[in-house]
Amino acid sequence: MAEEKGQDKIQQNGVPCAFPPFDPDRDGFEPGTFPPGFMWGVASSAYQIEGGWNEGGKGPSIMDVHFQKGSGFSGHTGDVTCDSYNKYREDVRILSELGVSHYRFSLSWPRLFPDGTRDSLNPDGVRYYNSLIDELLAHNIVPFVTLYHWDLPLALEKKYKGWLGEEVIELFNDYARFCFSEFGDRVKHWVTFNEPWSHAVVCSMVGMLPHVRDRGREGTYACAHNFIRAHGRAWHTYDKEFRTKQGGKLGITLSCTWAEPKNPDSEEDAAAVERFLQFHMGWFAHPIFLNGDYPDVMKEYVARRSAEEGLAKSRLPEFTAEEKTTLKGTADFLGLNYYTARLTSALLAEGLSKPDLLDEEDGDVHVGTHPDWPAPGIFFINVVPWGFRKVLNYMQNRYQVPLIYVTENGYHEEHKGEVQYDMKDARRSCYHAAHINELRKAIVHDGVNVQSYTVWCLMDNLEWDSGFSQRMGLYHVDFTDPDRKRTPKESASFYRDVIKNNGFPEGAPITNQVLEWWKKRAHQQKNSSSSTVLNVKMASVQGVPCDFPPFDEDRDGFSPGVFPPGFLWGAATAAFQIEGACSEGGKGPSITDSWFNQSARALDGTTAEVTCDSYHRYREDVRILSELGVSHYRFSLSWPRLFPDGTRDSLNPDGVRYYNSLIDELRAHNIVPFVTLYHWDLPLALMDKYRGWLNEALVELFNDYARFCFSEFGDRVKHWVTFNEPWSEIVIGSKGILSETVGKEGKRGVYAAGRTVLKAHAAAWHTYDREFRAKQGGQVGLALSCTWGEPKDPQNADDVTAAKRFFDFNVGWFAHPFFVNGDYPDVMKDYVMRRSMADGLDTSCLPEFSAEEKALLKGSADFLGVNYYTARLVSAWAGRDASGPGEDMLGEDDADVHVEMNPDWPVAGLPFISIVPWGLRKVLNLVRDRYQVPLIYVTENGYHEEHKGEVQYDMKDARRSCYHAAHINELRKAMVLDGVNVQGYTVWCLMDNFEWFFGHTQKMGLYHVDFTDPERKRVPKESAGFYRDVIKHNGFPDGAPHTSLVQEWWKERAKRAMAGSSEK
Repeated sequence: MAEEKGQDKIQQNGVPCAFPPFDPDRDGFEPGTFPPGFMWGVASSAYQIEGGWNEGGKGPSIMDVHFQKGSGFSGHTGDVTCDSYNKYREDVRILSELGVSHYRFSLSWPRLFPDGTRDSLNPDGVRYYNSLIDELLAHNIVPFVTLYHWDLPLALEKKYKGWLGEEVIELFNDYARFCFSEFGDRVKHWVTFNEPWSHAVVCSMVGMLPHVRDRGREGTYACAHNFIRAHGRAWHTYDKEFRTKQGGKLGITLSCTWAEPKNPDSEEDAAAVERFLQFHMGWFAHPIFLNGDYPDVMKEYVARRSAEEGLAKSRLPEFTAEEKTTLKGTADFLGLNYYTARLTSALLAEGLSKPDLLDEEDGDVHVGTHPDWPAPGIFFINVVPWGFRKVLNYMQNRYQVPLIYVTENGYHEEHKGEVQYDMKDARRSCYHAAHINELRKAIVHDGVNVQSYTVWCLMDNLEWDSGFSQRMGLYHVDFTDPDRKRTPKESASFYRDVIKNNGFPEGAPITNQVLEWWKKRAHQQKNSSSSTVLNVKMASVQGVPCDFPPFDEDRDGFSPGVFPPGFLWGAATAAFQIEGACSEGGKGPSITDSWFNQSARALDGTTAEVTCDSYHRYREDVRILSELGVSHYRFSLSWPRLFPDGTRDSLNPDGVRYYNSLIDELRAHNIVPFVTLYHWDLPLALMDKYRGWLNEALVELFNDYARFCFSEFGDRVKHWVTFNEPWSEIVIGSKGILSETVGKEGKRGVYAAGRTVLKAHAAAWHTYDREFRAKQGGQVGLALSCTWGEPKDPQNADDVTAAKRFFDFNVGWFAHPFFVNGDYPDVMKDYVMRRSMADGLDTSCLPEFSAEEKALLKGSADFLGVNYYTARLVSAWAGRDASGPGEDMLGEDDADVHVEMNPDWPVAGLPFISIVPWGLRKVLNLVRDRYQVPLIYVTENGYHEEHKGEVQYDMKDARRSCYHAAHINELRKAMVLDGVNVQGYTVWCLMDNFEWFFGHTQKMGLYHVDFTDPERKRVPKESAGFYRDVIKHNGFPDGAPHTSLVQEWWKERAKRAMAGSSEK
């Protein structure tokens, strides 16, 4: 949704930079040039472009560790990235081609000092940077050098807890002194730190600074305190020892996000704006440029919040009188990085729990985005050019900044490699035109002393946790090419013309081009109201809420009809995602509590500490389930709520009472409980003691837990799921929540954890079979994530075989042992062995089962729960370069398969979830035929929809209704036409909840939950009424109103398909 929405708003009717809303007085384009000597440049940073992570004597950095454990998008790392360590001459060539006056790049501290200290000086690193600087000067390009762009030597993180250790201040000063001494004869522009706010706050949040993260907000303030002190020390070192001889300048670069009051007429919101700016920019600018101390409002608010939380003193450290004196005035310039703006209000007045990345809890500041501000690449980076002018004025006036260099400004564009990259990036050109226009206004009209503009970035690179999926460069880099070829995009030519003309002089072709763009912007704004009315009218008359292309009548046609008597219709949830009360009622901590609640890792900064509050509101949940008319409710038990430390000895009676009450309430409303034992919330004690699923001690511990649940609840529960999506937890989790255990062991760890889960399931099944089945008469199965793999070329035998391997590695890994022969699929054993040998290992990474274990595994499932959401195109992977499986989160390099998305398959809320209803029918057939599954329940199927709360949620969610109609239609075909034995369909999910890494931004529920309301009110969406009608009629009988509605939708789909490419 984010990408689709952003694209629509940015390129409308041939206007590549239609950044709405357009105000001619504020946003008008003014031709003109910049002062003589104005600097035009581009930027990069060492970790993001250099590669050569262990070449030439370089030591490891915290970034090497963070990304090598799989934290980046699809496992991308900076190990090679643009390979600038080996291709710096090529970089200088394209810089010269652009005509830039300066190049901002960073030095890698661990490349110069591998262990962070002067004693470990690396001559190869020194030679590399000397060669780069000399090459730049040979092409008349000024080196603009950043000392620290986040790649702290790992040795300092380990020895001193990184920036929490005061020793690092002097070590940074030693490093800076060496750089001034070695390179300062040629480098005249120095930046000490790049975006210290982003590094202290965001980098700690995502785990790059683990010691800072572990100390919470106190750690963040302590880390930033040392940044400021280290900057001050380095400035004085340069001032005393080098300035007279070298004549350079030294400053600091800050991330400067502009803020507007959410309600311009509200004094509270206006005050919140000032607090936001002080907590973000003033935190660093105030002590450095004004008086050597933090802003008064920051000191006041942090002290107040600290006292309210029972702390003896403020979390915000104090500067000594001597430090204040030495800090004041320790910058010759401010480096200003500008990307976006926010709407700001008081956090407490909003009643929210940190719903935005930029919220400041201590400052009582909540920030949101305006729905008319587009976000083309990353959903939290909105395009707001006029905010640039405002922030330039603010920084000069508020902090008396004498000189500003714009050190970063760039356009985010998402591209995951599914289709060939389009070099015609007019939107990027227009983005820079808009921002340069606002910059010139700030210089000419407002008198702001800005002496440079720097584009981020020279070329596509590793954009931190977004990996290579964010393309921000003027030059395209092919990361599938070992030579990492740099190719200019159209925006490179556009920027070259800007530099050549020193702006936009009257009559220049580039100026005329921009003037044409602006005329179209104004024309579009003038006609926007009537266009909006027309669009709304057309949507109501001709809109096809489920126009999931491409439409094939023979394959996708709608077939009215009902399901067999007794077919189960349900809705699903999971304990961690809805219960809340993470530390109430005797519950012990889980790994999900530790990962999401204590560290707030969700993209929107929210946690599941309360979420839907179902621990207190389960009766309300049962009421809406009864309102829907479902026959069953699939929910999960929280292992640490029942056994706080994971063992039977820690039994928690309050947890037992809670689940007994929920089960009894369901049965009182004639709703069948369909219970999952484990939905990823492992007791933290078992992770700490045994390293989680890596240790087979968990087999018996899980069996003890399962035995208790069967005994306590089995008289009323007849449908048990042992594990939910073990592939997802282990494989994806190894790059996140399990990164410190499973992830550290690499592929061996992933396969070892999978083996433990397989054995734990079998143990629980046999316990139920021996001890409870005869008396209770229930069933035990497991739920697998079943993504369909379609051969990219159906006529290519290699692609067809690759698609089968893909399914075996993702689904067969767990289904084959239980339903076929007690062992992994042969193709999986063969390919993992082959790859292990190729990697120089003596044995396969895939552990073997003994004959006894195979006998226990075989047949140890009464049914398969199928969770279906999406499909992929699959092809054989011929090589081992970056074009392989790393391009997609579902890639599998051991299987020699490449997976990708089909650009014709639409996505909804998440860019990696394509809507492919016919894939469900294919999955159901394949699991029945390939793994001889006797009975299937569809245990999850749901529609992803992004909503971040900027505008009121629209309950008219026809697309969700149509999504479920399309999948139920395919399910019925599998049953009626193909004879697959499916006995239930379960919507994910009952209500909006905490959707893991996406927090509360993904709205997947039939019921809307207002997470700003302490009562967590559940309100039915239109899709709830639609699903209620489906349940009531047991499908789509001829003549039923909801059947007729779907038939109308399908008629429109068919019409559009016939209309072909012109309508598309």
